[in-house]
This record gives sequence, C-alpha cells and structure tokens, in this order.
Amino acid sequence: MSFPNEPFFRRLVEFANGPTRDIISDDISGIKITYRQLLSGVLRFRQLLQERLPQTALDSSEMLREPVCIGILAPASIEFVVAFLAILSLGGTIAPLSTAESAEATWDRIAKCNAACVLYSPQQAELMWFIRRRALLTTGNEICSIAISAHAGNTPPTLQFTTDQPTNFPSTRTALLLFTSGTMGPPKGVLHSRKFFNTDVDPIGAEDDALLFTRAAGYIGSIRLIVNMLLRGIRIELWPYLVDADMIWERLRQGGITVLHLLPTTWRNLMLVYRDKLSVLPPVECEEYCAGARQLREVTAGGQVMLQEVKLFWRDMLGGRCVSVIYGGTEMGISPFKALGDDSLVKRTIGKPVPGVDFKLSEGRGELLVRTPVLFTGYLENPQATSNAFDNDGFFRTGDIISYNGSVYEIEGRAECDFIPTFGGRVLAPKIRKALLDIPGVMEGHIFAVPDPKYVNHVAALVRLRGGTTLCQERGMLNLTTLRRDLAHSLTEHELPTLLRLVGAGEEIPQGVSGKLLYQKAREMYFPLDSAYLPEVQRL
Repeated sequence: MSFPNEPFFRRLVEFANGPTRDIISDDISGIKITYRQLLSGVLRFRQLLQERLPQTALDSSEMLREPVCIGILAPASIEFVVAFLAILSLGGTIAPLSTAESAEATWDRIAKCNAACVLYSPQQAELMWFIRRRALLTTGNEICSIAISAHAGNTPPTLQFTTDQPTNFPSTRTALLLFTSGTMGPPKGVLHSRKFFNTDVDPIGAEDDALLFTRAAGYIGSIRLIVNMLLRGIRIELWPYLVDADMIWERLRQGGITVLHLLPTTWRNLMLVYRDKLSVLPPVECEEYCAGARQLREVTAGGQVMLQEVKLFWRDMLGGRCVSVIYGGTEMGISPFKALGDDSLVKRTIGKPVPGVDFKLSEGRGELLVRTPVLFTGYLENPQATSNAFDNDGFFRTGDIISYNGSVYEIEGRAECDFIPTFGGRVLAPKIRKALLDIPGVMEGHIFAVPDPKYVNHVAALVRLRGGTTLCQERGMLNLTTLRRDLAHSLTEHELPTLLRLVGAGEEIPQGVSGKLLYQKAREMYFPLDSAYLPEVQRL
C-alpha cells in the first residue's frame, strides 16, 4: 500500500489515512469515491499494469523505465484519474489522448508519443478497437491496450497507506506529455517533469467545497485543476465535456457548487442565458438560480481575454466579488500571472506575477518572457524548437505582447496573429473582436488577416449570431455595411472589417480541446486566399 515519497503523494496519503472525505463524483457513472477508495483503486490497477504491460517497459523493481510513455484514452472521469495516478506512481510519462478525435488522428498521436501502451475507459472501447486496427494496418504489429479498472475492492478500514515505496524518482524525471492547442499550426508535444506535481498549492479547502468540472481532460488547464483540487481536498464533480450553459445553470440552481473555473467564453454564455431565459422567469424561480450562483466562493477565468461586460455582470451576480483572471500556457506549467479582486476588472488584464516567478519585459512593453518553478523541459523530439523557445538565461518566450499600466500587466495580443498590417497601419485583432461581441445579437466573433494586394491584409470578420441566423433580432439584417456602421463608433476606419462571413447554427468553427480557436485551420476553412471572391464572403 505504498506510494513514492514525494509531496504530491504524501498529501494524498494524508487525506486517505484521515477522516473519510469524498473527493470525486462522476456524473457519467453516478459513482462517488473517497480518498481511501481512490488510492485503493490506484494500487489495484497499478498491480494489473505490472502484470500486463510489456516486460520491456518495466525495470527490475517493476517500475516503468524512463522515458516510457503510457497513453490514457478516457474523458474526465474516475477512470482517468485512477490511470493517471497509477502511471505517475510507477514513474512513467502520462500522455492524455483526446476522445473527440478520429481513430486515425489518435493513432498518429500515439505513434508520435511512442507510447508503450494505451489505457482506455469502458466508454472508449469501440474507439480503441478502431485504433488497434489502424495500428495493425500501419505497422503490422498489435498495440498494447488495457481497459482501465477503477474498482477499489474491499479495503479494510484499518489499512494505512504509506509513502515508503522502495523506488523513488528524481524530480527532473519526465512525467507528463501534453500537446499545445495548435492555434497557429501543428500541435507540439510539451514535456514536463515530476516537479509539475510537486509545487506549492493554495490552502486546503472547506469540507463542503466542490468544483464543477466541465472540461476535456487532456490539456494543461484541466490537469493543473485536477491536481490542485486533489491536493486541496476539494471534491471534484465531473461532468461531460462541452456541457452547455443551460446545464451549468441548472446545476448551480441545485446548490453545493463552490468552485468554478471556466473559459471566458463560457462565462459569457452563462451571462447570455441568464439575460435571455432566466431573468424573465418569475422572481422566485429566478432567485433560485441566483442563490446557487452566490454559493460560489472561488471563480476563475483563463485561456482567453474576458470581456468587460462579462466581468461586471458576474461581479454584480456574486455580490461584489470578482472573477479572478489567470494567465498561463502549456509550457509554463502554472499560471505565472493572476489578477485578483479589483485588478481583474482592468481591461485585458493578466494581473501581477505570482511568488516564485521571474519574468522579463523590455521597457514596460514587449514580448513577455517567463521562468517558473515548473517550466517545461522541452518539446517532444524537437530540439530546435526547444532551443528557440528559450533565451540565453532560460526564460521561455511566450509570444504574447504585454504592457504595464503602472499597476497591473495587460495583454495586447499574440505576436503571430493578433497584429494585422493594413493599408492604414497596424490593427489589433482582439480590439476588433471585442467590438464585434459588444454588438447586440452577436454570439461569436473572430478576426483574421487575409492577404490582399490592395489592403495589404483584409480585416476579415467571422460572425455567428444568436440563434444561428443572419438576422439580429435587435438590429435587423446583418451584412458588411451594417456591421461596419455598428462598429464605426468604436473603431477607426482602417480597423473596420473589409470581409464578412456569417456562420450558421450547425457549423462548427475549429477549436482545440482547450476551447481555443484553431486560427490557421479556421482561416483556411472560411477565408482561403481567394475568399474575397467566394459567394459566402461579403466584401467591401
């Protein structure tokens, strides 16, 4: 019943050996488990892995050799957490795999990872069958795959867990392989060491604290959130990925959710649902939703810039408390900047650096370079990209243009895609997108640079209206002329879009599992180089 002697597992063992405390409830299976049941399930599954993994993957002490990588094909679920902890306790490298991709795409990712085995949840058995078939057709060899069993068995109540496992692992040993969102090109594999799991975390939560988890499992924000909640004793209520805003409101209405970490777009969607549907309900019924929201004690937004209107709505809904803003990325390991309290209300804020983080910013404005205690160790099989990602002092080049306003730091945009050269000068895409989303009736909006000999670049707007039609209920038919008219009060002439394409209700704009727009893929899909002449695209 032993685990590695390191801070992460010591904290889990402390919880398991203490008073009974629920830690995970799984909406998919309807199961709740305590820390004791979780660790019992991890040990049982770890033993199964030692029996069934290829012997070449294990050393003489039945630990995984370095750098053996094991894939996990599972949604955010108890099975995912059990497999995750089992691999970590064996000293392996964890590689979460998306359950939303095709068998071909998933197999390509497995091959890139050179995974020794893939662990899969029962819900993914059919997808795993197609992956095995794809592997056999591609390589002529069977791929090792093991179904995840999270069953804890009958654990005696007097049994004590320990952290005196004979084999311990250096903190620099590779432990996690995540892929970037692929916003500007093919995703890169990002390697993190065991330091990722053994950083300082926030204080232990109250016994009634509960997080509503609605994310995909396989990206940095999800992994960091799960790890932090496990270490803080905050119960994780797992819900299906891509749950909609209506369902989140219904869960808040039931009460008991105190922690909510969401993308800014989800916070905005919750605001729109409240305004469109909940605010028109009878006062007593509407108050049930508001009362549920007011139970939230810890609210955070990250991954994108949060609109000012959304910040102010939630400040009022939460009785004066603000949604905290966090800034980070796959390579950084933690959120090196946070905006708390009134700092979060500053437009485009990323707040202030957290303790233990070093950073560089030339003369108060420029590309942000950071160095965190858990910075990634490199890109998978890409030494050139790894070298280019750091300066001579070991600081990571974020690619984000940041400025300091004398109080907090603000993000202006991504150097690669957010600064668009036009005939009238350089324009800032996030500023135009914000103005788009301020138009009543606009549900979603994105801005792209489309090369053109006359304009240098077109400012191209991709817009989805609420209800998925071409008609704004509040303002009539939307076309490029009316859009430019609506934007003229907040943008200069050369910032106004010169191309417009409307997205229907059934169309899906490409995005990664983190919810971020896949910029290059979306631009190629909606605004190819000859897009100015497509009938779907309106032009000036």
